[in-house]
Amino acid sequence: MVVATPLLSDGSWRRQIDVANHYNLDFVVILLARSFDLRQWAEALMDGAFDVLDVLNDLPKAADVAKRAWEAAELKRRRPKRLAAKKQCRS
Repeated sequence: MVVATPLLSDGSWRRQIDVANHYNLDFVVILLARSFDLRQWAEALMDGAFDVLDVLNDLPKAADVAKRAWEAAELKRRRPKRLAAKKQCRS
């Protein structure tokens, strides 16, 4: 599980999603933002974020979101890896 702000010193949180997908890593990203409108929130979810929390108002929900994110990451880890599945299909 990765908790990040939308803009990082070395780029965007989306880069973390790209790296995770490229290397078949099983983690989820939770964004902490101060000013995210509904369009940006929906876009972040479509781009792969697990959730977006408003730093000022949603911190009480952070523990629950982290728990759900951990459970989602565990489900990802337990499913068969894509490469292993492809190799089995070819055999």
